[in-house]
Amino acid sequence: MKDDPAVQESLASIGAIPELMKFSSPKYDLSVRCQAALFISTFCHGGKKALQLIVSSRAISHVVDLLDEDYEKCSELVWTGVSCIREIFTLAKSTATKTEYSRIFMGYSAPAKLALCFHSINGDRRKDAPGFLDTISEIFENFVLSDNIVRAHIASREILKCLAFFFFFLFSPLMN
Repeated sequence: MKDDPAVQESLASIGAIPELMKFSSPKYDLSVRCQAALFISTFCHGGKKALQLIVSSRAISHVVDLLDEDYEKCSELVWTGVSCIREIFTLAKSTATKTEYSRIFMGYSAPAKLALCFHSINGDRRKDAPGFLDTISEIFENFVLSDNIVRAHIASREILKCLAFFFFFLFSPLMN
């Protein structure tokens, strides 16, 4: 499916994408959720056409929902969500397109959820975790380089409070 645009388009045309992505919901077993996350990731990393199918099927909400997972139990799902969001911004070459995606993500509270992910991932001692902190920073850079509406949202009390909390704990050992 990953390298077969015809299969991806067929899934989109029959409305299967959002239906299959619903299996990433916490009400399903973890193994099922991981398979649904892999499905989401396949589309997000499948190129521009696959990304258009994700957007047109309104499945970005499922990508953002992966950020809500309990990081201690399901870090791979959170990592998949972060990776997919980064890939969406990577495939969007123009500033206008990145701004559109920023607004879509803003509508699903992705910036606030990513800010909360900072704290969870920072406490993770696995070797891949620091790379995901960098990835979240890259995503926030896209939000900040967007239009004034998105920047005002990023500057909201809720998001700034989460980020300040993260930076306090990140740099507090250096201040002692």
